Amino acid sequence: DNSVVEGAVFSIYSSDGKLVKADLTTDSNGQINYKGLKAGDYYFVETSAPDGYQLSSKHYNFTVTSNSQSAVTVSASDTESSVVLTKTDGDSSSKNPVQGAT
Repeated sequence: DNSVVEGAVFSIYSSDGKLVKADLTTDSNGQINYKGLKAGDYYFVETSAPDGYQLSSKHYNFTVTSNSQSAVTVSASDTESSVVLTKTDGDSSSKNPVQGAT
């Protein structure tokens, strides 16, 4: 729904795969501000998703040029998992469902 997401954790890597900075967490505005990157090509990956969100496996590429500020937007997926619990009777041969179990 285009809401900002706080608490997502990312790592930045240089284009050759070297870790630049780990454990960067989005703030209450859903943003990470990291300064000190030299001009070049980079990517970041999500390493931990907040509760209720699915961890992204994507690499988000970006380029830093001299005297510039780069902005990269990530769309979060809030796909929920589900579980089905079925209570059955103790008869190992029939496994009949038991209604009304709480």
